[in-house]
Amino acid sequence: MRSSRFLLIWCWILLAVFAFAGGAWAQLAGNFSNVTGIKVKKLTNAVQVEIQTDGTVRFGGDFDDWVDTENGWNLRPTTSVRLRIVRARAKLPSYVPIDVYPIDGAAISPGQTPFRNPYFSDNAGPNDEPRVDVELRFATPVLIRRFAVEPHRATWFGNYINPKEASVELATNRRSIVVTIIPDRSDLGAASRLDRSPKASRPQKLSVLARENGDLRLEALHTPLRDVLATLGGATNLQFAAREDVQDLNVSLFLEAPLAQILDTLAKSANLGAALDGETVVFGRGDEFFESKTFVLRHLSPDAARLTFPDFLLPFLRVDRQKNALLAFQTPPVLEKIARDLAVIDTPRAQFEIEAQVWELTRTRDSEFVWSFVRGIGRDRQSLDSVGGLATVRVESGQTAQLLARLRALQNRGGAKLVGSPRVSVVSGATGTLFLGQPSYVKVLRQSGSNQIAQAIPLQIGAELRVSPRGAAVTSDSSQLDSSKTDSSPSDSAEKSAIFLEISPRISTVDAVENVTGLPTIGLREVSSSLRLQSGDAVLVAGLEADLAFQTRSKTLKVLPAFGREREKRQLFVLVRATRLSS
Repeated sequence: MRSSRFLLIWCWILLAVFAFAGGAWAQLAGNFSNVTGIKVKKLTNAVQVEIQTDGTVRFGGDFDDWVDTENGWNLRPTTSVRLRIVRARAKLPSYVPIDVYPIDGAAISPGQTPFRNPYFSDNAGPNDEPRVDVELRFATPVLIRRFAVEPHRATWFGNYINPKEASVELATNRRSIVVTIIPDRSDLGAASRLDRSPKASRPQKLSVLARENGDLRLEALHTPLRDVLATLGGATNLQFAAREDVQDLNVSLFLEAPLAQILDTLAKSANLGAALDGETVVFGRGDEFFESKTFVLRHLSPDAARLTFPDFLLPFLRVDRQKNALLAFQTPPVLEKIARDLAVIDTPRAQFEIEAQVWELTRTRDSEFVWSFVRGIGRDRQSLDSVGGLATVRVESGQTAQLLARLRALQNRGGAKLVGSPRVSVVSGATGTLFLGQPSYVKVLRQSGSNQIAQAIPLQIGAELRVSPRGAAVTSDSSQLDSSKTDSSPSDSAEKSAIFLEISPRISTVDAVENVTGLPTIGLREVSSSLRLQSGDAVLVAGLEADLAFQTRSKTLKVLPAFGREREKRQLFVLVRATRLSS
């Protein structure tokens, strides 16, 4: 009885094992991946869509979606492309909105529509189960220039993709599909004007009425350009047409004006050119509609001027450094806009002469004497940075001579030292460097393989002052600084004549040599300050202090040597004067 019961239990166990194994085998036989997400990335000049899965991707498409298979296998524009991912299921809703132009969205379906000319990965077909169709929908017709289902299995119509063209490729990790699309340059900001799928019902309206005075009244709302031109042609008995790449441009315009003004407004609003083809006026973009023009610059460099324009214009702007000119190739309205912008930005910058006198006071009492005198003449024109220990005082042009007289008197007694008095001319916004010193060579050890090589490197040792002035330029008639004009007040004139100065003085010295490394110690004292002053005024900057400790030794013939330790504080004074030069 016990053995029969034991045998029965084993039978149930074996049945359970076979049942589990059969289920596992069935699960392996029906193995599939999941479509987990769609991510969009904005590149510098393109939009990239990544269809992600959690397994190996096997996919394909139907040539009939984007190739004219009946007339020479040429590319044809399409507003959607279907990607069938086989042996996969979707974890996505039926529609995924994408708000990046020119992609409208992605429709997800079980993939039951038959393919006429399928093109798929190795060992995969359009009828493999399960399957998912991801249909990318575009807001403007797009050419599929490249379609790669495997690294070694791809069809392409050219090595490069251009605006309004796309490529479909298997990612290197084989777990996603990457679709790269280059938008058309003239409509990069059109995402807010696109219809969303399912397509929203947007009202359209188009009418052209002739007035008694010969003007036309055009009212267009969300109307393709080709329809607007056809209606204008019917109302005027003239022939107008648009090239294929601009026929679908959306036009919303209400204008009552002569026909020439209406056509000019249409061209300028969409960056179009016009050319006569027989009796037909054709609108479009390209070489035959563009003109070239050279803009010679007086003040700006062509490289700097080119980078001030929007990105979509950069391919049409070239630099001629020999003539200091900018070469533009665009439609006449755009060339006119470029000329107006250059007239605004290609203006002379103000020039300043910066004079600096760097004084070093060797005794503490002399530093305090000079500083008390400066505070007395500066009154309320002084500021103190308690965090950095920096003090600045603005000295008017009439008081600078008094300050210099005190410093020279101290110099004659040995209490002050004029480190340097350099000067430099700087344009507004640029940085000039004033340096007074000499190179000092320092020996260092450089590792070369297993050997150490002694090498001498130069260090700039001395006084250095970096200055960066900013201010308005002085015109020939001094209109910018003329306070007698009725539309300017004295405060406005003072603001225009003000000089904003950023200064960074630094003193570097070579101190004692370290016993361990044998290298000299570099001493640095520096501050920085931003201030506002009038032309001809000076600023005294103080706050650079260094404590010097030294030892004295004296002896006579009959007594023991006597040692003494003293400390001395030296302070750096930088007198900076800025003068505005005539343009």
